[in-house]
Formats: sequence, C-alpha cells, structure tokens
Amino acid sequence: MTRPALIPLCLLAALLAGCGAPARTDVTLTRPPVFLKGEAAPLTLQLHSGGAPASGYAVTAQFSMARMDHGQQEVTLKEVAPGTYTGEVALPMGGEWDVTVNVTRDRDTLEQTLTLRVNDGG
Repeated sequence: MTRPALIPLCLLAALLAGCGAPARTDVTLTRPPVFLKGEAAPLTLQLHSGGAPASGYAVTAQFSMARMDHGQQEVTLKEVAPGTYTGEVALPMGGEWDVTVNVTRDRDTLEQTLTLRVNDGG
C-alpha cells in the first residue's frame, strides 16, 4: 500500500476509535471534601453532558496526595439527583490532592483528574 493511501486509513481508524467515547461530559466538584481527623467527609460532584444533567453513570473518585505518599483512597459515588453524585472519603490529612474521577456507562468511560486543596474541617 502506498503512503498516500495510508493517510485516509489512519484518519478512519482514529474516527472509529472515538465513536464509542461518551459525549462531552463536564465534571464539576461542587462540594469538595474537608479533612476531619478520624472521620469520613462528604463530597459531591455534578456531571453535565451537552448542558444537561448526566444521569445513570457509575462514578468513582480516587484520591492520592500530590506531594506525599499517603496511599490512595477510592470512593464510589451514588447518584442522588439527576447528574448529582455524592460519597464520603476519609483522608489522612489536609493539603493538595489529585482526584481522578472515572465516569462509566455501558462500555463508555471518561477519566478526568482534578487537583484540589483539602482544608481542615474541624
């Protein structure tokens, strides 16, 4: 096969690979967790797709401290209203945390990493 013939095939492969991806879904952390010594703190996030609440997803959030090794804390969030998901996480300390949010429905998955400052809550 000639080199010019490979270009359309590569473009087609890239297009087909993106066909199963979820529509643009925006993740917004509306209630970030706080550090509560020995307790789990609530967190809430919202999902929107095309400006409308995105419902029916399985949502997890994985927390890892940005500059220290405190392991990872994973939380499964529950949908409590259309596009609104909540859960609780017990963090070992306040500070800067990286949060990887995984949003899944059927075989479609979106992963987004946010960095947030967790403040002392009590």
